[in-house]
Amino acid sequence: RSFELVIASYGRVRLLAEALVGRAGRFVAVGGFGTYRGALNPEANFPAGLAVPVPEDAPLVASEAEQRFAWLMAKTEEAVMACHPTAALFRYPYVYGPHQVVPREWCVIRRLLDGRSRLLLPDGGLALTTQGYAENVAEAVLRAVDRPEASAGRIYNCGDERQLSLVQIAAIIAAEMGRTVEIVSLPHALAFPAHPFALGGTHHRLLDLGRLKQDLGYRDVVAPEEALRRTTRWLLANRPEPGGELEQRLGDPFDYATEDALLDRYGDFLRGAGDLLARKPGVGHHPYAH
Repeated sequence: RSFELVIASYGRVRLLAEALVGRAGRFVAVGGFGTYRGALNPEANFPAGLAVPVPEDAPLVASEAEQRFAWLMAKTEEAVMACHPTAALFRYPYVYGPHQVVPREWCVIRRLLDGRSRLLLPDGGLALTTQGYAENVAEAVLRAVDRPEASAGRIYNCGDERQLSLVQIAAIIAAEMGRTVEIVSLPHALAFPAHPFALGGTHHRLLDLGRLKQDLGYRDVVAPEEALRRTTRWLLANRPEPGGELEQRLGDPFDYATEDALLDRYGDFLRGAGDLLARKPGVGHHPYAH
């Protein structure tokens, strides 16, 4: 069989690309941004972490020894372009919305449902990791379908135009649920209960969407604030089973006893450090002469 259009997403993209040589008029592939050196292993770069924002021509993982999973993704990209020189390839971020198989938003939603009034976040929840609402990243792919000449042989970063920090995401979820929550900032190493929500990282992983917007005229179909509200409402109507398969995939044990112990001990430390905090200098004069 042959096909006018093939959209191959996740999984066996490399095998599909090889099998469809000469059988696809147009091949569009979807992968992930983990191909960038430093995306999964920040210490692979010096200084550690990714440039902000990350363009499509940023260095990729170059060897299996460096990071096997990301290297396999990069090799898949090579195979797609070798088999289909006019293909368009999208590097997806974390995708959120209804039916997400590992919805990090549930980490916040369940805690609020369980009556938690304090939410710990690493480093103030200020980290930025590109995410994309399902309708928005689908729009990006369909724009490449509609513009075959403009997107031929091109690789695109993908995601929402505007990105929200962890603390902003938590605030929107709480507002949609009509709840109030106190955000407590802990150092990343101590905030391990929140790592599933933070996608594990403490560095920014912010993708540059300039090529996508310039070549294909991409614009968000749904604003990220509304997208998060829709996602929250869907998860409230389709609640995962506590301790069930989804929560196990998420890797969040919802261990509130440990969280409270961490918060209490951190509070004790701050109180014990009162004499040191008293030495904090006040706001000085403006540094420029007037």
